[in-house]
Amino acid sequence: MLTVLGGLAEFERELIRTRTGEGRERAKARGVVLGRRPKLSPHQRREALARREAGEILTDIARTYSVIAARFVIQPSLKHSENDVIVPSSKSSYFCRLLIG
Repeated sequence: MLTVLGGLAEFERELIRTRTGEGRERAKARGVVLGRRPKLSPHQRREALARREAGEILTDIARTYSVIAARFVIQPSLKHSENDVIVPSSKSSYFCRLLIG
């Protein structure tokens, strides 16, 4: 009896997962942006990147915009692009992308 109920619950969960995925695909096709809204506007992001390039500490930049420093993610990049910031480290300097969400 419990095995049958467990099988039905698993089947229903799979149906829910399928319908949810289809709904997400339709929303993306309409141009809906899924997920959390960015805390900073594009102007604020550019301003924060400029301040970081100038050598300002991430916690000070974050405090200015009333967000936590964890919002500023430093992601090492393999290729250098114009959006990269050179971050000094104890070993050497490397290129990284400063993602602000």
